[in-house]
Order: sequence, then C-alpha cells, then structure tokens
Amino acid sequence: MVSRAKAMAVLVALSVVVILSMGAVETRLLQNHFFNAAVEQVKASAQQLAGAVVELDVPAEDRETCREVAAWIYYNTGLRVLITDSASTVVVDSSAGESLAGEVIESELLKSTIATGKTNSFELPAAGQDQVAVSVPWQTADGISGSLIIVGPLKTFARDATDQIKPFILQAAMGAILVAAAGAFALSSGLSKGAASQAAPERAGHDDAETGSLYDQAQGNAGEPEDHGDEVADQTGDIGTTVTQTEEEQTG
Repeated sequence: MVSRAKAMAVLVALSVVVILSMGAVETRLLQNHFFNAAVEQVKASAQQLAGAVVELDVPAEDRETCREVAAWIYYNTGLRVLITDSASTVVVDSSAGESLAGEVIESELLKSTIATGKTNSFELPAAGQDQVAVSVPWQTADGISGSLIIVGPLKTFARDATDQIKPFILQAAMGAILVAAAGAFALSSGLSKGAASQAAPERAGHDDAETGSLYDQAQGNAGEPEDHGDEVADQTGDIGTTVTQTEEEQTG
C-alpha cells in the first residue's frame, strides 16, 4: 500500500512539472503576441508613410529628397530607415554610419514588395541582432521605383515587454503550486483512507477463516472422550470376568 507521504510527494511533483511547463508556454505565447503586435504597429505606420511618399512623386533614386524623408521618419519614430531602388540596393541609410548604403538586401519578401506593392516584414541580420524590417513600396505617379524600409529591434521590444510581466506569472505559478500542494494533501488522505477501507474486509475474512479453523479443531477434540469411554468400559468388563473366574477356582 502506498503511504500517504509518498502519494502526496508524487502528486505535488506532477503538479509542479505541469505548472512550470504551462508557465513556459504562456511566456512564449506572450512574447509572440507582443512581437506580432509590434510588427503590426510598425506596418500600420509604414503604410501611412507610403501614402505620403506617393504625394511627393519623387523617385527612390533622388538621394537628397530620400535622405530628408529618412531623417524625418527617424526623428519622429526613433527607428532606422532604409530606402532602396528597384534593384533592392540601399540608396539611403538613416543610421549614423550609413553602414548599409550601397548594399543589396537579399530578401524575397523585399522583392515581393517592390514587384507587387505588398507590405512585408522580415528579419534583417545585416542591420544588427534582433532587427526586424517592415517594407512598403516607394511609389510615384509612374509606379513603384523602390522601397521604404523601417527597421527596429522588435524582438527586443517583445522580450522586454514579456520580462515586465514575468513577475506576475511567477506569482501566479507560486499560488498555483500552493493550491496544488493543498489539493495533493487532501487527495493523498483520501487515497490512504480508501486503501485502508479496502484492506479491512480482507483482514476480517482472514480472521474469520482462522476462527473457523480453531472451532473445527475444538469440535474434534470434544468428540475424542466418547471413544475413550468405550475403551475403559471394555477394560472394566475384562477385569470383572477375570475376578469371577478366580473366585470360582478358589471355591472349588
């Protein structure tokens, strides 16, 4: 039979494993939620900027105008801005060193933006760790001449937002573990009582069997004196016959 302490330990261990696993899953889901929300927010802003670019009616190859646009966006959003031509070559880089100026960005999603005008998001390791780019078309009256790319550490934003909520998740996990421990204590008590009540009839049956065996043995012992009485009577009769014969011999 499993002891109460062992049953409680097993239940508490299982509860802790489940709660910690769920906490890890919830943390991951929250981080993905914050990341997707950040991407959608940048996409919405980039699409508004793309609409303003159309009104400028300036091709992406106009470096001076593109540089002013990039500087204005960077000043108001704090996000890095890249402007490319139709061949995905960076014309303007709003970063201080302009490290990507003249570089070709190899991305099928960026090519899709230039070809179809669709807004896309993709990782851009060339811009730094955790950097995610959102591309919108750079359009003029003659069509799409390049792309406007907004780059930011969106993964870092999502991770920081999740870290701010982690203390509350840990508090909730600790509360759940305490509740699970209390439940395990009550459940282990019930299991122990159930095992004890199940063992009681078996013990009672065993005791009844022993009692019956003792009773049969006693009955057998009680019947033995009757047989001994018959033997004693036979022996007494033999002695009486012997005495009578002896008296007759003496009288004769």
